[in-house]
Amino acid sequence: MDDVYRKAREIDPVVEEYIKLVAVAKKYPVQAVRSSDGILSLVERFGHDRVVLSCRIAIEFGMFGYNELESIPANRENEKYHVQMEGPAPEPVSYTHLTLPTICSDSKNIEKNDK
Repeated sequence: MDDVYRKAREIDPVVEEYIKLVAVAKKYPVQAVRSSDGILSLVERFGHDRVVLSCRIAIEFGMFGYNELESIPANRENEKYHVQMEGPAPEPVSYTHLTLPTICSDSKNIEKNDK
């Protein structure tokens, strides 16, 4: 696993930390190695920044494993998280200027039209 940790560290220390947590979470060492290899391959598929951000999200939510990590960028959850955590704060929306259209303002007109 030392080689895997080194490769992960080259990507980012967050990825190394995540892979170490995955190794602890897996029941058997073979599972940890396979999962770690898959996690490292996600960099080619999704790119460096998305994988690093996905590792941060997975650590925060206690999601440890290849499938768990792969689902974050695949579902574009990391983009939502990034905007929420690091993007500009959204402006508060005011609905006071909106009014419901008046459908029946005069009940007398309705009675005349029904006849």
